[in-house]
Formats: sequence, structure tokens, C-alpha cells
Amino acid sequence: MSARRIYLDEGIGETRGVVMGEAGPERLLIDRGGQPAVQALGARLVARIRRQERAQGLAFLDLGDGPDAVLNLKPEMGRLAEGQALEVEIRAEARGEKGANVRLIGPADGPPRLLQAAPGLADQLRALAPRAEVVTGSAARAAADEAEDEALQTEFALPGGGSVAIERTRALTAVDVDLGARAGG
Repeated sequence: MSARRIYLDEGIGETRGVVMGEAGPERLLIDRGGQPAVQALGARLVARIRRQERAQGLAFLDLGDGPDAVLNLKPEMGRLAEGQALEVEIRAEARGEKGANVRLIGPADGPPRLLQAAPGLADQLRALAPRAEVVTGSAARAAADEAEDEALQTEFALPGGGSVAIERTRALTAVDVDLGARAGG
């Protein structure tokens, strides 16, 4: 079994957490603050359905602060009505002007509000590597720098030669596989 290590680098305006495995960084979490608590990953809250796009299978929810969240509608949810209050959990944070993605927990009452704050970065790291000690200080800064550099790469070498380039745009994620001098498919 590989030993996983967790690092917590707390800087001014930014906290970075890293789960490090034997082969290098496995997970990088960054908290830059300034985000409404109701928009944070893992937060549980009461939201209100602002509008539904049934043809797309989506409901847009007012969280009380920040952009509307998106709920993917499923048949087992039954019929939901505009204005209805729901208890939801943030499953993916808002990006740019796109709202957070939420998971339905059940019906709720009252106005949009935070029920349970999202877990902090240290708690998220402990959940990913429960037996590991949290390392801070200069070792954490170095691990976070390494993980961030790796996360920002767009080209990756393939075993045996060639490379894969991955670039994200507003409309799509482009993946280019270059086999180089390798023969075969």
C-alpha cells in the first residue's frame, strides 16, 4: 500500500492543499476566499427554483447569493415547481459566470439560506487521506508549487514516446494525441 501525504500551504489570500502519492501529486485543492459560503463545494443549503428548462432537463436555483445553481432533473425527482424550496448540496462550484452544480437532497421550507457550511480545506484533505498527518510550512509550499505546476501543464509525455496535449476553451476541451515516431495505433 502506498503512503499518501497531505500538505496544507496557507498564504495571504490563498490556501492550497495537496494529496501526494508515491508517483507525485494526486489532488490539488485551492481556496482563494471571497466566494459566497452558499457556493462552496460541499455546502448544504435551502435553494428556490427560479426557472426550469424541461427540454434540457435543468432547473436553475436561487441560492440567495451569487449566480444561480443548476440542478439536473431526473424522472425519480417527480414534478418540481417554480418557486419550490429544495435542500441541495453543492457538487461542483461555480466557474466564471456559470452557476454551481447541485445534488437534490429533498424538499425544504423557507427562503434560500445556508444550512451547513462546506468543509474546510484541512478537512477535505483528511477525508482524502485519513491516515496521513497534515504537513505545513516550507515543505507544504514546495509540494503545492509542484502540484500547481503539474496541474497547469498542457502537454504530457506518453510511455514509449509521443505526447498528449490537452487544452480547455470556452466551448470544448481539445485533446491532441501525437504518437511521434511510435508505430501502431
